[in-house]
Amino acid sequence: DDSDPPRTRLLLELAEKIGHEFARIELLAEALVHPSRGNERKDSYERLEFLGDAVLGLIVSDHVFRAHPERPEGELTRFRSDIVSKKPLAEKALALDLPRYVMTGRGMSSAEVLSERILANLVESVLAAVYLDGGIRAARRFVKLHLIQPGAEVPRHETPRDPKTMLLHATQGSGL
Repeated sequence: DDSDPPRTRLLLELAEKIGHEFARIELLAEALVHPSRGNERKDSYERLEFLGDAVLGLIVSDHVFRAHPERPEGELTRFRSDIVSKKPLAEKALALDLPRYVMTGRGMSSAEVLSERILANLVESVLAAVYLDGGIRAARRFVKLHLIQPGAEVPRHETPRDPKTMLLHATQGSGL
């Protein structure tokens, strides 16, 4: 229950940790409700996670595009992926101690909450809550503060990660 004083104190503590003062703390509360709550509570973070994924992609793409005007699209795509993929998002969720704040259903184990997928979803849903509460500037501040490492460089001539990209590079390199 969001009107529960201990829960509200926890949410305010997290808001301070992430660097955003919420006008509508209920957005942060919703961002931290796992779908396993099911019948226990209607709202979960799924819709916010959907929006947060798009907001994150936009902010990181814009940052990479502006910060590296000389780099080709493929390098920018890899750099964006290095920021928005599950692993770095999960690491940030742990750094922010998001599992401590998430509400889950009775049958969900703490080990399940620590999966990369769920941790990444939590970061995206929290970002969406920040975005809905404070707009794009607040969301950009959150991303730059927590997700974009200062001085991070776009890798040059990195070996492609997947077979399709490897084949594309090979055919382009041979003039096909």
